Amino acid sequence: FKQLFRNSIGQLGESHNVYVFSSEHLSSCIRKREEIENLKALLHGLFDEIKIIVYLRRQDQLLTSRYNEILKSGWYRKSVMPPMDHINRHIYEYSKLVNMWGEAFGHQNMIVRNFNRGSFVNNDLLDDFASLIGFKMSDPGFEKLEKQSNESLSGDAQRALIYFNKLCKVLKLERNSGFAAAGRRILIELFGKTGFTNKKTMSREEAQYFYNLFSESNRELAGNSSASEEFFDLDFTMYE
Repeated sequence: FKQLFRNSIGQLGESHNVYVFSSEHLSSCIRKREEIENLKALLHGLFDEIKIIVYLRRQDQLLTSRYNEILKSGWYRKSVMPPMDHINRHIYEYSKLVNMWGEAFGHQNMIVRNFNRGSFVNNDLLDDFASLIGFKMSDPGFEKLEKQSNESLSGDAQRALIYFNKLCKVLKLERNSGFAAAGRRILIELFGKTGFTNKKTMSREEAQYFYNLFSESNRELAGNSSASEEFFDLDFTMYE
């Protein structure tokens, strides 16, 4: 694979001057320094400069997002909050994550962004990312999709998927069967991002509790050891 990858890059020659490798699995699946060093070795000599751009979502919001993906995939768990011994802390310990990558590629090459629409260029993630690499989404060859492919779920949509996924299991339907997949799509379209009651399945207290598990890591991320400044905003009013 290594040689095939290097040959593929080499064949592009000077026709390209910016390459983007993007995957959320770079943070969730690469857990050890030596794994990052292996990636660095793969890229070594191919590029004049390497920048690591990472968007970090507040931990309670990331937890909710991951829960939504569980439901969309046909699995179910009644509570957004997993058992404490099932929490993959390496995913949420952002200061350790950023330091590990910075030690490998150089802290000066790390660009850490808050995954918050209000902080994005034009309130748009793609515009924000493009600005970091010197592109514009209006440049020739780029086409922005009007509809997001990974939209969040309302509380009603979450509950509907929980019951539907349970029903599929009772009926012994494969979660990837045509009926099950179509049913989930219909429910997501029906309840959308807002639903009817918009009551979240995670309470404000649960969200704050989960966030506080990583508050020290977040302060380290902000470069401030005191509690007076945080990397993320502390608005939890989206929960009840």
